[in-house]
Amino acid sequence: MFVRCPHCNLGHWRDCLDCVIIDASYTDGRDICSYHHDVPFFKCTRCQNIREWNELEQQVEKVRPRFLEKLRARNAASLTVSDMLTALDTLPDSELGLRLEAWRLANDPHRKHRDDQKPLPSSRPTWWHENMAALQAIVIHPVTLAEIYRELGQFDRAQQVTTSEEDDLSDLKLIHRLAEQANPHVQSRATRR
Repeated sequence: MFVRCPHCNLGHWRDCLDCVIIDASYTDGRDICSYHHDVPFFKCTRCQNIREWNELEQQVEKVRPRFLEKLRARNAASLTVSDMLTALDTLPDSELGLRLEAWRLANDPHRKHRDDQKPLPSSRPTWWHENMAALQAIVIHPVTLAEIYRELGQFDRAQQVTTSEEDDLSDLKLIHRLAEQANPHVQSRATRR
């Protein structure tokens, strides 16, 4: 899919393959597919402007790239935790999505490591704790909320959320079991197909 940055008008390509097979799925909600790593936000390579892909996809039907523009189009720039937290000022309506993505980006480097090599909540930076506190206040999805509590090391609160839900979700059971084990680390879930 071809989109233009609404700020500087530079053309970008988005890989829009529908992922049928998810290679890895994690307790923080990150799904990883071998075809692409789908992030809900876009960062322009020229002006560094950040927008939601959904906002840009609404313009797709109107965008008719010229031949040279197609050749010069780029893939969107990689996003960082800092990008997500900085964008909170310019995209206040996207606070939940930005904060969730900052959390997941912070977990990304630790996904393939053993638990004893992952950071404990007490060793995480201040911005991480501030972001997690803000998420606690705005997240309403029980699985996500329980996982936030668990990763913060608030195991009793995580267990309260998982036992107060009437839904018999396997994700809630997994988070409850990890909270019982006092494990605060992001974990891989069973691969879904």
